[in-house]
Amino acid sequence: MRGVNSTFKGFIYEYQGDEKEQNEVANDLARMLRIRYKSDAPRRPPRVILLGPPGSGRSTQAKILSSRFGLVHVCTRSLIKEEIVRKPELAQVIA
Repeated sequence: MRGVNSTFKGFIYEYQGDEKEQNEVANDLARMLRIRYKSDAPRRPPRVILLGPPGSGRSTQAKILSSRFGLVHVCTRSLIKEEIVRKPELAQVIA
């Protein structure tokens, strides 16, 4: 993570939501996205990466943000599961 921060400093906004309710986190992130991307000027859509331990609500927050802002929700867990279904021999490599 340190390398990512140093490479993209100025483009990364960190948010600590570990002691907040899910609705509060979603509202804070929505407010941040509205402020940052309120102009009608053409730009690339923001890339939001949600990190947290299992059960922390990453998928829930991602679904809320993607529907509210028209972002694409990509879940690596789902992609890996689909790939294992397509190619069962990969399950041993991934595990």
